[in-house]
Amino acid sequence: MKSENDGAAGSREKARMTDKYCNICGEQLNTWDIRLSKTLAYKIPVCEECIL
Repeated sequence: MKSENDGAAGSREKARMTDKYCNICGEQLNTWDIRLSKTLAYKIPVCEECIL
């Protein structure tokens, strides 16, 4: 039974923090930042803030 809080992602949790850091500003990266960097074909992982 779905609740009204379930969106398209269902019951997925937020992006998890990883042990990697942004190569521009030094902030800790989460799984979303890493996926975004790979999708945009960045050679080194960077955070979403530095991409924008």
